[in-house]
Amino acid sequence: MSVRSDRSTDEKSKSPPVWVKKSTNTSPVHNTLCKFFNPYFGSGCNLAKHGECPFRHLTQSEFARYLAQSEQCMNKMSKRDLKKFKAAQKQFDQHQYHKCQQVFGYLMKKYMFNKQVTIMLARLHEKRHSLDIADYYYRRAISVDPSNATFHGRYACFCYHKLKRYALAKQHFVRSLALKQSLSMVHREYGHYLQHREQRLVLAQQHYKKCLALFHQDDECHFFYAQLLHKLGDYKLARLHIEIAIRYHYSRTHRYYFEHHLFFGLLLHEIHADAHILEEQWQICLDLNKKHPVPWMLYGVLLCQKSEVELGLKYMEKSLDMKYCKENQRVYQQMKAEYHQTVIVAQPPRIEVDEKKCDGFMDDEKRELAQTLRTSEFERFMEGVFSTMKHKMNVKQYLMQFREQRLNDIRLLFQYDAKCNVYLQSVSNLVLKEKLKRRMDEFRVEMHEFREWLRALRMDAYIAVFEKYGILTMQQFERHINSVEDLKWLIGEQHGFDSATIWNSPYPSTNKPE
Repeated sequence: MSVRSDRSTDEKSKSPPVWVKKSTNTSPVHNTLCKFFNPYFGSGCNLAKHGECPFRHLTQSEFARYLAQSEQCMNKMSKRDLKKFKAAQKQFDQHQYHKCQQVFGYLMKKYMFNKQVTIMLARLHEKRHSLDIADYYYRRAISVDPSNATFHGRYACFCYHKLKRYALAKQHFVRSLALKQSLSMVHREYGHYLQHREQRLVLAQQHYKKCLALFHQDDECHFFYAQLLHKLGDYKLARLHIEIAIRYHYSRTHRYYFEHHLFFGLLLHEIHADAHILEEQWQICLDLNKKHPVPWMLYGVLLCQKSEVELGLKYMEKSLDMKYCKENQRVYQQMKAEYHQTVIVAQPPRIEVDEKKCDGFMDDEKRELAQTLRTSEFERFMEGVFSTMKHKMNVKQYLMQFREQRLNDIRLLFQYDAKCNVYLQSVSNLVLKEKLKRRMDEFRVEMHEFREWLRALRMDAYIAVFEKYGILTMQQFERHINSVEDLKWLIGEQHGFDSATIWNSPYPSTNKPE
């Protein structure tokens, strides 16, 4: 009997207070709180608008009194569950979200109004991009503990960065700082909001300073403050803070952050800093992100200024391929024009050669030989492109087509622009067309190398003579010229000294036959 009486006494003490129940209905359903309704925000339950919700909706003061008498508050958590909660927090810090979600879910069912479990669930769903669920738990955490400045601050950041609800974000930023002024994270994010949303730079600067006074190793705040100082025109102080941000971020993560180095590079470019330091920043940017056009463009400009114009122009071309910009195109064209003008001025004096004497006035024998060589080199080139095709009949078909159109000349193959090349237009097979285009690009490089070799010997006047005989690359030169006597016959007996010079000069990537 005594046990029974004790049990009945305990059950009475555990029963919900009278003010929780609705007076109009005493059924068990009406004695249950609505888990969707948030008393602090006065929202959450869609059925409440029409008065159709069968569950109890409390005011914030009633909800606070209920929590004070509930067994599901923080200090009622068992030691075993508290140990599980701390282990799940460690898993959350290690980004093991799936594991910690199971533990937090279990604790949430057991301790429905535990504020620490609630806020951790909110942060977890934010990390997993479940924004609606995260919003629900953030609001629930605030309703459980409305005077918690950290909860308001985290919800403000969530509204600002994820939900883009700026008015609500500002409301909770202000509320958080009104409750507690020593939260560095709230000062940093509120400063960012004031800088980028309301353009109140002076007030944003004050919050950045308060954040750094509370926690000087906050690399994000140093980065935001550097951007603000750059906007205010204080480049010297901006450079100081971006350098601090890079140092603190690397010491914390052991990694470089692309946005830090991109901003630092832009700042150094604007203040015309030392070229060595600027080049180092662009190299780091390209190591971190090769798909951003700005480092390619400005690094190309820097290389052009350092007289590495060819490489610089290539970098600028790559930037324009990624993203076209009219101003960047103008800078590129200006750099390119200056470079070509410099090259023309710097070229050695041209050797004047009488082409009639050089080729023996192209008698019938030589003219016929030149035509034969140009045709054979064209067919050799095409056969090389078609060599891996399963149906080799395509070779004869295309060669006959080009012969009928009088296009079977190796020189004509490279006198058309790649976009409107008549040879590419004649090929219907897409795979073959791509292969032909790639081989033509490779051949152009070989032609350029051969011409540059002759120009370096100051024998560029003979380029046209070689091309008349279908000799456009060193490989073709080696195929048809077997001795210095062949070379004399080709360019003229009176140019014996030039023939010997060309024959005895080493080619950078190929050795001539002995």
